[in-house]
Amino acid sequence: MRRGRTAVQPAATTSAVLVTQAELDQVLAVLTAVADGDLEPRLPAMGGGPQVEQARLLVNRLLDIVDAFVRESAVSLTEAAAGRFHRTLLARGLPGAFRGAAGSITSAHGALAAAHEDLDHQARSRQRLVGHAVEISGHVAAASTELGASAEGLAQGARAGVTDADAAMATV
Repeated sequence: MRRGRTAVQPAATTSAVLVTQAELDQVLAVLTAVADGDLEPRLPAMGGGPQVEQARLLVNRLLDIVDAFVRESAVSLTEAAAGRFHRTLLARGLPGAFRGAAGSITSAHGALAAAHEDLDHQARSRQRLVGHAVEISGHVAAASTELGASAEGLAQGARAGVTDADAAMATV
């Protein structure tokens, strides 16, 4: 037994609770299916008096809660993994540890949504940066073309100056 928990004491009765072997087999079949991961089966009504009925209702309630928690948390996390954060796990109707776990999943869901938004913002910033880099490289290419044309003009002027200087030297 875990520390901090008390054992459930059976109610004092003076009469025996009788269930048939078939009813006990049904209970075992449902519990085996649930232990194997099938959360669909429920205990049907059976004889045995009010305590047996109360136990049956509590087992079925537990199965309903576990089934709902597993299904809803799976859907919520599957949607979050796909980048859709509108589906959160609601804690309403969940008791105790289920409510706490739902709160933890919802908090993690919010953190994933914030991280996703941050990544989207970073991607948009990178796209703007790439756009600016392309624009600047276009300006640099145009300036280098103009610089090349200017250098060619200077080279032609220098060649003409050399030719004129050679002609002047020849006439002297």
